Amino acid sequence: MKTNKFVFLSVMLGGVLASAAIEIEAAPKAINSCQTINEPGSYQLSKNLQATGDCLIVAVDNVTIDLDGFTIEGDGTGQGIGDGDVARQNITVRNGTVRNFRIGVSLAKPGGEHSVRSVIERIRAVQNTFFGIRSGRYSVVRDCVASDNGTSGIFVSGGLIVGNVAINNASTGILALCPSNLIGNIASENGAFNIFTSGEGCTMSNNNPAP
Repeated sequence: MKTNKFVFLSVMLGGVLASAAIEIEAAPKAINSCQTINEPGSYQLSKNLQATGDCLIVAVDNVTIDLDGFTIEGDGTGQGIGDGDVARQNITVRNGTVRNFRIGVSLAKPGGEHSVRSVIERIRAVQNTFFGIRSGRYSVVRDCVASDNGTSGIFVSGGLIVGNVAINNASTGILALCPSNLIGNIASENGAFNIFTSGEGCTMSNNNPAP
């Protein structure tokens, strides 16, 4: 009987330790300065960041960056969060503000390779001198706010664009290359177009105004 109890307790203790190890392994790495991210995994801001030029450059696939409500602010140049104009896969950026860069969040390169399968959600991209948010093929951009950017608030090279707000951007509120699916977005007071699609195969529903 004692042997059975010992085996049972050993198994239980092993399970607890294994669960603790998984939780420790899954904890995001803290970011407290601008940097290049060279390892896959989850990262989380621990404070507001100020940058000259680029701030966070993702140099590897399979990265999640949680701004945790903080703000990354630039000097009107560089990428707030970007891929360094090199195609990456499975990059997620969420939960914060990116302000006053050339491009706030940049996961695509017009005319070149695009990062693919990215997710950008709950980001405020404001007062960037070129694009607020730029994403590549098969991407998801949802629940973001893009305002007062120098050209387009949100530019998506093909994907799902849902629940975003684009206001007072100098050229276009939301620019989508087809095929894309645009659902429930709001765009107003943008310079040339509120919502503009290019190519064939886009589907749209419940956007205000309708393109």
